[in-house]
Amino acid sequence: QSKGGVGGVASMVVTSAQRTKWTATFRKADGDGDGFVTGPEARVLFSSSGLPTADLSRIWSLSDAGADHKLDCAEFLVAMYLINARLRGEELPG
Repeated sequence: QSKGGVGGVASMVVTSAQRTKWTATFRKADGDGDGFVTGPEARVLFSSSGLPTADLSRIWSLSDAGADHKLDCAEFLVAMYLINARLRGEELPG
């Protein structure tokens, strides 16, 4: 991970309450219990945010640090952070 943070979001801070909530959400989304959330497992959850598909695709790309087409819990937390930031009107990193 670079000094700039995941996806270049230097100011990304996940609070303890967010971590607890989103980790529970991750466990529910991980339908097969393999420790990863795949695209199909995340699609319904992420789409429920109401964000455009283009934003969700960009968030997935920024969050999937391993480029393995699945999110571990840490990557999922990044995705949830970015979804919430976008919902607040913040721009996604470059």
